[in-house]
Amino acid sequence: MSHEVFRREFIGLGCTAGALWLGARVGSAEGGQAPAASYPWPYRQLDVRKVQERAYRSYSKAGCMFGVFEAIAGSVADQLGRPYTEFPFELSAYGGGGVASWGTLCGTCNGAAMAIGLFHQGQNRTALINEVLAWYEAERLPAFTPDAPSKVPAGFAMPSSRADSVLCHVSISRWSGTSGYASFSPERLERCGRVVADVAGYAAGLLNKARGAYTPGRTISDTATGCLSCHAQGKQAPNEPEAVSRMSCTTCHEKAHHQEKKKQ
Repeated sequence: MSHEVFRREFIGLGCTAGALWLGARVGSAEGGQAPAASYPWPYRQLDVRKVQERAYRSYSKAGCMFGVFEAIAGSVADQLGRPYTEFPFELSAYGGGGVASWGTLCGTCNGAAMAIGLFHQGQNRTALINEVLAWYEAERLPAFTPDAPSKVPAGFAMPSSRADSVLCHVSISRWSGTSGYASFSPERLERCGRVVADVAGYAAGLLNKARGAYTPGRTISDTATGCLSCHAQGKQAPNEPEAVSRMSCTTCHEKAHHQEKKKQ
């Protein structure tokens, strides 16, 4: 199975489950026919600030992936009504802490990808997800300030950092290294809640713009582009492996061979 096919199938798992559930809901309402559900869902314009505040609050209920997904999908569902409002949004809670606290894909990215997949398929879905993940790697986060902080005093000066990765473990470690706050401190929990709001707001903004003809923006980092010029599928350098990734490479591969050559 190719990397591209596997990646598309993985991203589509949550959306497939949701589509099956919605299909099962048609005709099951008490007393007669339920409103017809569809997949992809019809989209409704969102107020980005309201999505951010909702995401920030939802984070405390069931974690980072749920916070992003519920804020976007739930806000649209509220406008669409039943059966969309009955969708089991809690299914997205598995992604908290980088999937059951394994520190892999950040739940905010996972939740954004799942939400995007509710409204888009094919090339648009891939382009929008690419843009969210590339932005997450490069942006200094958090930037959002809640109306009423839940884990820190009002007026707390929240440090920000650049993750250079979409991995939860790397993102938190880099922020802790920059801020000086421990990984399990109230300040770090507050940081993640604000990142949830940042990612939900950014993804909602993209979805608002993608209702018509959509021109992709960010794709992958310049670093990854450079590495994949030799290591992408079909571009294997002599005696070098192909790279099954779009992540920024040198965040983890600090001694990449081309870097070593430059130092000589």
